[in-house]
Amino acid sequence: MRYLPCLVLLFAMPLMAANVWKWRDANGVVNFSDRPSPGAEQVNISSPSTYGPPVLSEHNSASASSKSSLSVTYANVEIWKPSGEMTISNTAGHVEVAVRVEPALSSEHHLALYMDGRLVSGFPARGMNYELTGVERGAHTFTLAVVDAEGQQLKLSNPVQFYVQQPSILRRP
Repeated sequence: MRYLPCLVLLFAMPLMAANVWKWRDANGVVNFSDRPSPGAEQVNISSPSTYGPPVLSEHNSASASSKSSLSVTYANVEIWKPSGEMTISNTAGHVEVAVRVEPALSSEHHLALYMDGRLVSGFPARGMNYELTGVERGAHTFTLAVVDAEGQQLKLSNPVQFYVQQPSILRRP
């Protein structure tokens, strides 16, 4: 029953098509109205404006297929190394990162790795393995993002927290 008013309006629209009047005011501005004004002339509108989609040629269909690959939905974007809550010891600041993306990364997309909320420079845009150097001791968090050509994040991994433990002469075992 709630759709009944919409249906009535839809079918009544052609019946409600009114006359359109056009006139110029004292400043020379053209005005349109559904009510006549002094000096207005009636405008005949014979048919409504319509739009038809363009016909795809081979060139257009190739670009359409590349655009359709932009709409890839990634089921899985994850950092699997280091694993969550992992403690990495005695690596002199080297941390190996391994990631997974399913389905495979589209050619129009790239990866961005964030450590502690900051973009990791040097991370390969299409790489699945990487070794970071100079990672200081303490707790850190990685997040991986799939990014499109415009820089929009399409999918974000769950954050992975890990710990780097470096030996120190100040802290004896």
